[in-house]
Amino acid sequence: MDQAAYTAFLEAHKEGRKSAATAALRTFIASFASSEEKAAWVAGFLETHDPETRIRHEIYDALVLPVLAKGYHASDVWSTKWLAMTVQNLYQAKHLWAQLDFVSGHALLRSWRALAPGCDEARTALLNSMIDLFRFSEHEWPEVILCGMDGATLEQCREIADQLVEARSLDRGGIWTSFLDEFEEKLSAYQQRLRR
Repeated sequence: MDQAAYTAFLEAHKEGRKSAATAALRTFIASFASSEEKAAWVAGFLETHDPETRIRHEIYDALVLPVLAKGYHASDVWSTKWLAMTVQNLYQAKHLWAQLDFVSGHALLRSWRALAPGCDEARTALLNSMIDLFRFSEHEWPEVILCGMDGATLEQCREIADQLVEARSLDRGGIWTSFLDEFEEKLSAYQQRLRR
């Protein structure tokens, strides 16, 4: 691995020299001798990466995603976590996302939680994702409770109710109790409307 090329990329990028940055990055990516070397670099890179910040697509496509996808297919906890944390990059790389059967960020969080049931970080991330889904579902209330882009059917309402039970079990500190209670009331009222 040519660390000097990566340093040159960072400097050129910081200075706004796009052509030089791209050339240095290509040199860096091409310099890896093995998949093990890539995996080691990716592990170090992600240790210092802010999950809220997107990764430059060349780095994600050529280095990060191949390492994470390999681990994900082997049910590796760390790889599954980082796929979930970098899901916005994954969504932008549709040709690579297809290799993972277009798995959603929420499904990745579920997988991470299943692989690491005692991990509070996984529990919290999944709970927050569920809260976001519930918020989306209720945003057209009182007209409908949404499931996807349409009003939920009775069967889908039952699935949402099951997810509510799961969310309550994940909400160990009771932080979301009030929101979940209100959402459950809306869901119940909507189900009654559908039964008429």
